[in-house]
Amino acid sequence: MRSPLKTMPGVSGAVCLLFVMLALTSGCQQDGEAAVDFPAAPDEQDPLSPEELLTQMAAFMAAHDDYSFEALVTYQSLQESGQTLHFDMVERVAVSQPDRLFWTTLNDDASSDRAWYNAGQFSMLKQPDNIYGQIDVPAAIPEMIDVVTNDYGVVVPFSDLLASGDESVFLQDLQASEYVGLAWVEGGWSHHLALRNELVDFEVWMQAEGDPIPLKLAITWKLEEGLPGYVARFREWNFSPVFDESQFDFDVADGAERIDILPTDVAWEVEP
Repeated sequence: MRSPLKTMPGVSGAVCLLFVMLALTSGCQQDGEAAVDFPAAPDEQDPLSPEELLTQMAAFMAAHDDYSFEALVTYQSLQESGQTLHFDMVERVAVSQPDRLFWTTLNDDASSDRAWYNAGQFSMLKQPDNIYGQIDVPAAIPEMIDVVTNDYGVVVPFSDLLASGDESVFLQDLQASEYVGLAWVEGGWSHHLALRNELVDFEVWMQAEGDPIPLKLAITWKLEEGLPGYVARFREWNFSPVFDESQFDFDVADGAERIDILPTDVAWEVEP
């Protein structure tokens, strides 16, 4: 049988030499040198169902009034040209139940959104436009998220996590679920869960050892043109943060212009 390398056009002799060197050195571990392997995976005997695992995660987070986290997010969006583009952002979120929330969204084009929610008032500042708006909303985080999302078109990062009580929002209207298996994510083993409802396909990677927290999340909107979606990797979870009381108070930027936050698709239109 001919070598596959000889049937591939454009493969240089240098590449062939590299393969030979890798083959010769693969077994040359020095005496006393430990092999680098993943830690042993947790016991997978009789794993819990995705529904049970997500209920555990929701209950754990609901048991903590205060927490904060950061996430690295990559969105994908199909363009009119037919090419799919990817956009990165960093999300930083601080929660103080039942009625205080702060987040910052840092986009890869250097724009940013900052939002404050405190006891029934929601405020949002957009940069570099330097515009802000404020509206009165219900004095509880799940109800606030419902209003600003559905009535005003504001994108609340990870609203499904933040709006969950003892029951996970992920389980609402669930049509199918699957326990995929164990996966190595963010330096540890996680339970990989795949779930579907009428609107979205989503995957959750939940920490398998220690606190049942999400380590990774992927969502695809099935009914949207081009199947947009995102993948988020969570880090810096803190369930005993010490918040400055002013962290949840709206901080007006110098020279910022106040606008009316209007419902749905005209929420950030500046009046002439």
